[in-house]
Amino acid sequence: IPNTFNAIYQFLFDNWRSLTGSVKEALAVSPIVPVGHTLILPRRLFFRLAEDLSPFMHEIPRHFGAHEAFLKSLGIKESPCVADYQGFLLDLKGESRETALNPNELRAVVAILSSIASQWEAERVSGATSSSGSSSSSSSSSNTADLCVPDENSVMRLAQQCLVNDNSWLRNCAAPTLNAANMHILHPLVLRELSSAQLDALHVSHLSDTVSETLASSSPSALLSVDEEAQ
Repeated sequence: IPNTFNAIYQFLFDNWRSLTGSVKEALAVSPIVPVGHTLILPRRLFFRLAEDLSPFMHEIPRHFGAHEAFLKSLGIKESPCVADYQGFLLDLKGESRETALNPNELRAVVAILSSIASQWEAERVSGATSSSGSSSSSSSSSNTADLCVPDENSVMRLAQQCLVNDNSWLRNCAAPTLNAANMHILHPLVLRELSSAQLDALHVSHLSDTVSETLASSSPSALLSVDEEAQ
C-alpha cells in the first residue's frame, strides 16, 4: 500500500500545476492518505502531534515524509491549532448525531479539550502580563461559543449546554429541570483529566451557579430553575 500511494502522490505532485482548481479542491476534502487500514481526510492529519489523538487525528506516516510539499498542498499542517481542534469537535458533534462515544473516542476528545484549554490558559496568563491582556482574554472567551464537550453519557454537546456537577444532591433534584432546559452534565472524565485552571479556561458553568432553589409561596416544596444568564 505505501508504495502504491507513494507513486500516486509523486504523480499528482509532478502534475499539480496542470490540475484544475476543482480537482485540487476535491483532493483536499477526500480521504486519500492511508493510516493503518483506514483512509484519512487531510484536515485530520498533521506532521506532528503532541500526543496520540487516534482515532480522530493522526500524524503523517513516516513513509510519506518525502511528499511533504504535496501533502501541504492538500492543506495538511505541521501541527493543530485551537481552531483545528474546535472545528473537529464541532464536526464530530454533527457526525455522531447524539450517539455515545466509545471509551477510546472519549479519551481522545478529552485529550483535545486539554490541549485547547492549555492554549487558552497560556494566552490568558500571557495576556495578564502584557498591555494587550484584556483583548487576549476576551478573544479566547468568545471562541467558546462553538466549543463542544462530552456530557455524562459521552454524547457531544455544545459547552454552553453543559454544567460541571459540583453538587450531587442538587444534580439529582434538578434532573427534570435540566432536561426541560436542554442542559446536560459534563462528563466526569473531563473533570478528572483537566486541572482547575484548564476547566476555567473552557468556561463551562457550574451547576450550583446556574440552578437556583426557591420556596413556592403556596407550598413548602422547593422549586428549581435554571439561571440563563449564568450559563
